[in-house]
Amino acid sequence: MKSFGFQKIVDRQIDLDKADLSLVQALARELTGWQRCIGCGSCSATCTAAGMGSFNPRKVQMLVRMGQWDQVAQEAVHCQLCGKCRLVCPRDVDTRQLMLEFKKLQTISRP
Repeated sequence: MKSFGFQKIVDRQIDLDKADLSLVQALARELTGWQRCIGCGSCSATCTAAGMGSFNPRKVQMLVRMGQWDQVAQEAVHCQLCGKCRLVCPRDVDTRQLMLEFKKLQTISRP
């Protein structure tokens, strides 16, 4: 069979019924304002680290909501904790504290 350079893509769907959302629930209890996030992207628009690379605070929060902890830990490393995201948040979410908590995930061993 002739190859045209195409390949099959592995299914990238996330089954939320099978995702580990225990840390999401723990974060919601500890940081009550986190659930006010509407995903508007204001944090990403003003982020210093996002301007210098591919970091996206909004993406990190969405990954957390989906229970993708390995990716959260990899992305949160890039946050500089400057706090600009918190200043522009229309829902007054303490995004800086969230990023600090996400950075702590690096030290937590996930199964």
